[in-house]
Amino acid sequence: NTLFRRAMTGQVNLMTKYAQVEELMKAEQRPAATDENVPEELRDAANILERAKDATIYATMQIALKYMQNPQELANEQEFIEYLANALIELYATDSALARAIKVTRQGHEESATYIKLAQLAAWLSFSRLRSNLDQMITSYVDPSRAEKVLSRVRNYIGDYLFNGVQVQRELAALIVERQGYPL
Repeated sequence: NTLFRRAMTGQVNLMTKYAQVEELMKAEQRPAATDENVPEELRDAANILERAKDATIYATMQIALKYMQNPQELANEQEFIEYLANALIELYATDSALARAIKVTRQGHEESATYIKLAQLAAWLSFSRLRSNLDQMITSYVDPSRAEKVLSRVRNYIGDYLFNGVQVQRELAALIVERQGYPL
């Protein structure tokens, strides 16, 4: 509710970002990839994370614009607030895991490979939950005549994170057994 109030009064400039993202989505383009400061093993996850942030803004603003005449009505939509909160939690958790892995890798930490695997796994698990929350937001709150188009744009823009999470889970489980506890 506070975020919407601030966005609608111009305190948080989501409209500029929304317009940029909408333009990319309509043109079926994606933003530039992350730079070389991100370790190669984390670039795919970092790129999808940035696009997921953009897509969350896009989906949220699509819904907010529908309620622009009566923003209080949107504030009363508890399911929408839940879906958005869950999406933001997933974005924050993934961003945090990736930032931690990037930091320890840059520092040359001896356990950086484990941090990378944990961050990749966290991103892989998080992206499916994030997609589900965005799908629910869009199908439930975007005008039905536009929902399919908005959903398609969001899915195409985010893309897929092709990652063998099961294999990494097995590797991490073996490491936990070997060390008889948490691997870090």
